[in-house]
Amino acid sequence: MSSPDPVIDANLAIALDALLAEHSVTRAAARLHTSP
Repeated sequence: MSSPDPVIDANLAIALDALLAEHSVTRAAARLHTSP
């Protein structure tokens, strides 16, 4: 029995991209217009 293909949540990918770009949870949250 093979395992299912991994599923990537687009919202998590966007949040990770912002976090890696900003190097700060607070600035990443501001970039995404949400609270930290």
